[in-house]
Amino acid sequence: MEQEKGQIICPNCGAEYDIHLPKCPYCDFINPEGAEEKYLKDLDKVRQELDHVDELAAERIKSEVKNSTKKLGKRILTIGIVFLLFVGLIFLADHLISSGHSDYELTEKELTWQNEAFKELDSLYESGSYEEAGELLNRYAEENHRVWDWKHYSFISWYLEYLQIRDDLKTLEEDGKCSEPLGRILVRHMFEYYDLNTDRMTSEGIKDENETAVLSACREEVVLAVHERLGFSEEQMERLLSEARDEYGYLDYKKCDKIAKEYYHQFR
Repeated sequence: MEQEKGQIICPNCGAEYDIHLPKCPYCDFINPEGAEEKYLKDLDKVRQELDHVDELAAERIKSEVKNSTKKLGKRILTIGIVFLLFVGLIFLADHLISSGHSDYELTEKELTWQNEAFKELDSLYESGSYEEAGELLNRYAEENHRVWDWKHYSFISWYLEYLQIRDDLKTLEEDGKCSEPLGRILVRHMFEYYDLNTDRMTSEGIKDENETAVLSACREEVVLAVHERLGFSEEQMERLLSEARDEYGYLDYKKCDKIAKEYYHQFR
């Protein structure tokens, strides 16, 4: 039997078939040459597919890296903007503080001024001229001096507030009725003084027995005016004081003004 070109005769069954087939199509007997050729083709195909997968993976990785880079860039940009704003706010605050309080720095010049000015204030304080000391203290404060460094500053400040209440009550008596603006001022000062006690004096540096006695007497006069001149009972005053405080226990002037608006017409 003549064998055609490109054909092979199966050594097992004698059938003739394509030499490139991996096995005899009739008896499945292995064709070593065809099997090797198919193996090499399959291997090459696998390699091509793997190369394609690598390309896809690389593209995907590139895409993910690109997206991640964009997201990271946005985050870095956002963080950078926030950081710059924060630094800018700090710089602005520092600038405002520096520009607004540069005159308050405890310089050698200020120390020299204090040595002279505080002697004058001490002289007025020791003579009992608290009102004159307060007027001088206010004048120095307007000149941007560190008046709070004076050891009697808190006492004189409270004494000046008492004088303000006394003047407001005199205005109320002369006018015969209370205006809303006067009512707001009175309620603010009255509430502050009504709330003044020994513990608060101590916390504000008022520890001298004479100062405590003077302010206690001032408070008694204010409390009397609250009940007799403004018409608030003790229970009512305690309740209103509670309503006027903020969450930290301090007086909220907006709440004080609201109370004054509601009650100022009853002041007499």
